[in-house]
Amino acid sequence: MVRNVFVIAGNEFGNLARSKLMLITGAIYFLLFAKCLIELRPPGDEAYTQTLFYYHMLGGKDSDYYTGIMLVNIMHVLTFYGSFLGIILGVCTVAIERYGNTLNTLVVKPLYRDTIINGKLLGCSMFILSVFVVTILAYTGYITIAWGEAFSPLAGEYLIRLPIVALISLIYVLMFFSAALLISLLFTDLAFALILSTIFKFFMIDSLSGEISGKLSGLLGWSVVNPPFLEYIPDGIMSSIFKGPVQADSILNPASDLLSTLCAALPNIVKLATYVLVVIVVSYIAFLRRDVT
Repeated sequence: MVRNVFVIAGNEFGNLARSKLMLITGAIYFLLFAKCLIELRPPGDEAYTQTLFYYHMLGGKDSDYYTGIMLVNIMHVLTFYGSFLGIILGVCTVAIERYGNTLNTLVVKPLYRDTIINGKLLGCSMFILSVFVVTILAYTGYITIAWGEAFSPLAGEYLIRLPIVALISLIYVLMFFSAALLISLLFTDLAFALILSTIFKFFMIDSLSGEISGKLSGLLGWSVVNPPFLEYIPDGIMSSIFKGPVQADSILNPASDLLSTLCAALPNIVKLATYVLVVIVVSYIAFLRRDVT
């Protein structure tokens, strides 16, 4: 059974790597990533002058500020662009099989349905992880070359905090992947599933979800400054976990104690991971109980 899971996972990874839609999506992802690299200014650039002035007033050091800038930029690429990649991946993983009539073949074979979905989840997770690894290696390599000696004193804290940023970003992307997977299982129309998944993502963006949370809080007579609903929305949770790179208690700020900030952020990390788990469980139920072919 375990062997079958890995066989299906390998096939899933290969199917995604060969999918025209995923190739186009991947090309767009890396083009946007390249744009972010080009726009990333090196230490000492005048673009940082005003922000650094206020940061110095708070007692911050230049090295902490630039390390925070590096971390927040890679986090933005992994979470914002990665979430859209995850959405298309979640829809594609079922659609590729469904439209190729191979999903029906898999289901009627002497394989348990949970084996099939386990293999698909593992294959998709490995695909997302491989994109993350390539992105991080390219990002770090570019900074090492482009920033030259200016990167050396920043490398230590950057490399220590980078795996934590990547792991939390992965959980966040898996949230949207699993939501798209569930939607594609419930709705057989590819275009409709893709549109609905995208709408879900835009609904979770801070500006939109914050506005809705504020209005709901106002209607209920609660505070509209810090709407409580925002604490339960994925983008709001991510804001609570990472905060701003110049905030003293931010994971992105090397001046903060990493263990203390992680402990403070742990409830929100668990909350985000719970969302992923719940959506995946519902996807299991949908795949096991519904006619998905």
